[in-house]
Amino acid sequence: MNDTLKKGLFVGTIQSIWLFGGFSILRSASLDIPQSTLRALTGVFSLVILFVGILYGIKRTRDNSKDNDLTYWKAVKTGVTISLVVACMVSSFSVFYLTLINPGFAADMVKEAEQSLKQSGATPEEIAQQLDKVRSEFSSRSQVITGLVLQSTMGTLFSLILSIFLRSKKQKNQSS
Repeated sequence: MNDTLKKGLFVGTIQSIWLFGGFSILRSASLDIPQSTLRALTGVFSLVILFVGILYGIKRTRDNSKDNDLTYWKAVKTGVTISLVVACMVSSFSVFYLTLINPGFAADMVKEAEQSLKQSGATPEEIAQQLDKVRSEFSSRSQVITGLVLQSTMGTLFSLILSIFLRSKKQKNQSS
């Protein structure tokens, strides 16, 4: 198996464990924090995991390259490959989480949104309209697509930036 794919599988595994294990543990800890906030916090930290994973992957690829020849585009390709593997894994784990581990996730998020809207004094029409949006946002399909798009987009952005700094010294000097 390709070394970059192995790195992607490793990062994807760590991120999936964090996203679903971390959220489940935090949710069961009975903290006085809304589930939507816990979800956002685990999501932000998962992007930190993705960033570190891409950083590690590109550095390892550079350090293992023959003749110190990791170009900018080879570094980008490494990072993007890692992010695509992670995106596929996170989306797959989303299906697993939403169907087997926490099938009531979407309903819980809708219920929490409804309570929040009622407390804010929203009208019944506003509540109905907002709840339709929440149902759509937290549907299994939407969660899978969001995982694919977010992980691959952010991973590509991280790769483009990190590759500037992580390409081989030899390549930096040639472009100067």
